[in-house]
Amino acid sequence: FKIEQDYRIFFSFMTLVLVGMYAMTMFQNSSLRQSWLAVLFTILMIVHIILHWMVVRIIQVPSHKALYIIGQGLLAFVITHLSNNTGMVFSLYMALIGETIGFLGISRKSALSTLFYLILSLINFVLFTNMDSAVYWLLTVIPVVIFISMYVTLYVRQAEARERAELLAAELETANQQLTEYAARVEDLTIATERQRMARELHDTLSQGLAGLILQLEAADA
Repeated sequence: FKIEQDYRIFFSFMTLVLVGMYAMTMFQNSSLRQSWLAVLFTILMIVHIILHWMVVRIIQVPSHKALYIIGQGLLAFVITHLSNNTGMVFSLYMALIGETIGFLGISRKSALSTLFYLILSLINFVLFTNMDSAVYWLLTVIPVVIFISMYVTLYVRQAEARERAELLAAELETANQQLTEYAARVEDLTIATERQRMARELHDTLSQGLAGLILQLEAADA
C-alpha cells in the first residue's frame, strides 16, 4: 500500500507538470485554438496522462510492456508535434524515460526504451528548429537523463527497501503473537500437568493411608 501511495505522489506531480505544459501550449500556440486541433490535442493529452496512471496495471502482463513503451512514445511524438513547443520535447519524453527506468530498472531493455524516446525527442526538436541545434538538445538531454536515471533508481530502491522492512516487521509481529500464544499454551499445559501430578500423589497417599488403616484394624480384630 505504501508503494502504491509513493507512485501516486510521483504520478500526481507528473500530471501537474503535464497539465501546466498543456495550458502554456494552448496559451502560446494560436494555431491550437482552432476547434478541431484544440479537441484533438486535448484528447491526446488526456489519453497520455491516463495511460501514465494505468501503467502499473498494464505492465503486469509482460507482453504489454513493449506495447506501452511504443504506444506512449508515438503518442508523445504526435502531441509534441502538434504543440510546436520545445518544452514538450523535454517534459513528455523525460517523464516517459523516468517511468520506464522505474518499472524496468537499469537494464538493456530500459536502455533501448530510453534510446527510442531520445530518437523521437531529437526528431521533434529538429523539426521545430534545425539540425544545427541538435547540439543544444544533446547538451540538455544528457545531464537530465543521467539525473533522472539516478533519481528514479534510488527512489525505487528506497521504496523496495521500505516495503521489505515493513513486511519483515509484519512477519516479526506475527511471530511474536504466535510465541505469545505458544507460551500461554505451555503455561496451561504446565499447570494441568502439575495438577495431575498432585492428584496422583494425593491419590497414592490416601490409598496407602487407607491400606494401613485396614491392616491395623484387621490386626486389632485378630
